[in-house]
Amino acid sequence: MATLTGYKEDREVIRLEREAVIPVLKPRLIMALANLIGNQSPQSHFILFYLRMHVCMHCFNHIL
Repeated sequence: MATLTGYKEDREVIRLEREAVIPVLKPRLIMALANLIGNQSPQSHFILFYLRMHVCMHCFNHIL
């Protein structure tokens, strides 16, 4: 903990560092992840799951 002058009590100081972010298109990322799955059936289930989650997220954001 660090003591800040002018305050009655001690407060925690949190220092945030910037994180490196590599921009990747979502469809390209999803296809790369799906290609890591060997069999065709689980691969198609993964893509279907992603598409359903994507639609749900858009609907949820639209409601808010």
